[in-house]
Amino acid sequence: MCGARPTTCLVDPSPSRVAPRPGDGGRLTAPPPHCDPQALPRFSRHPHFTGRTVFQDPVNPQPPPMLMATVLAEPRPSSPDAPSDRPESTASQANPVRPDAVLPSLQSCTYRYKPIPFWLSVGAVAFTWPLLFVGGLVTTYGVGMAVPDWPTTFGDNMFLYDMTEAAWGVFIEHGHRLYGAAVGLCVLALTIWMVAFETRRVVLYTSLAALVAVLLQGLLGGQRVLANSTTLAMVHGGFGQATFALMVALATVTSRAWTEGGGLFQRHVAAASPPVRVSDPAGLRWLAPALVALVYGQILLGGWIRHFLDPPAFWIHGGGSFVVLTTTGLLLYQVERHRHTLKGTGLVTASRWFGAAVLGQFVLGLTVAVVLWPFDGMPHEITIPGVWTRTGHVALGAMVLGLAVVVSLLARRRLVAQSKSPDPSSCRMEGAVA
Repeated sequence: MCGARPTTCLVDPSPSRVAPRPGDGGRLTAPPPHCDPQALPRFSRHPHFTGRTVFQDPVNPQPPPMLMATVLAEPRPSSPDAPSDRPESTASQANPVRPDAVLPSLQSCTYRYKPIPFWLSVGAVAFTWPLLFVGGLVTTYGVGMAVPDWPTTFGDNMFLYDMTEAAWGVFIEHGHRLYGAAVGLCVLALTIWMVAFETRRVVLYTSLAALVAVLLQGLLGGQRVLANSTTLAMVHGGFGQATFALMVALATVTSRAWTEGGGLFQRHVAAASPPVRVSDPAGLRWLAPALVALVYGQILLGGWIRHFLDPPAFWIHGGGSFVVLTTTGLLLYQVERHRHTLKGTGLVTASRWFGAAVLGQFVLGLTVAVVLWPFDGMPHEITIPGVWTRTGHVALGAMVLGLAVVVSLLARRRLVAQSKSPDPSSCRMEGAVA
């Protein structure tokens, strides 16, 4: 028995197994009595956590702080064949750890899922997305300079300007400004809440980055008006898409899929299906981020076309759409092929939604090409179908980028390179960024 001394134990969620330690020769050993997973209290973390989660001994539930970040392991024989004072279970001997086996659970390396920050982040994403549609309307109608001053509106306070008799172009442009200010206040309130109540560094850093991005986006919009610059208008649109992707990333890192495994909106994760890290079956850790880059490149090309009506860019953008569609098909093929291995990572559902969004964006892009044909660099008459298809193409592109970010983050979170062997005694960087 461990006596009155505080002890720690890295345990696998299954009650009959303990993760192997260095020197065990890759064998799984039965837990000692004081490390029974069913008898242990809910795990806790020290404020200055350094990457290892420890369980407190029920006899002494509050050990000294210096012991909270250290695993107190009993001396182990250096050779697997040497005698050991620990009993070994028959089931463990029959199932040795294989290099391609599922890696240890992250349950002992992460914070628990918190619904409040997740749903606040989802609400911020839902509130931000229509702003991209309204901004797309500004470009589609060509009314970016309908209000020639900033931050005032025709010399009046922006928030007090009367729009009841404003022209259509002024109504859209000024409404875009007001909506942008509302999104800025929403993200500011969200960031203040995160700083006040969150301790996860990845959540804090992502929320702060989103706030900075929103502020920069507002300044870019103002400078675009003051300089009357079409180039700044294009940069403003592309940076807005990146800002939305940051908001989606914040919702991802606060989700249950990030902390416990399963789907983004899954209400409960069964104890028998703990969050895991699995070997990357087909290079998804690199394929998913490559898709993020491809999608964002397409968005920048689309912005160039919308603002400068450049025919060569139109054909490059069309060719790039086939590249994105093909790469997405490869991703979906690999995910469906290894869906049993990827179970519990959240990648299967996220990849399916991403594939559906890419297909919808491709079809909508073809519709836009038909509406604008022949694309000779000359302005086209603004029609209702043209407005909805062109602006919808912009808004759906932001959704495609956001879903690509979700797939990429989950792939980097849950998958490891196949060349790496399991390391149960280490949480790597999970504890540092969770």
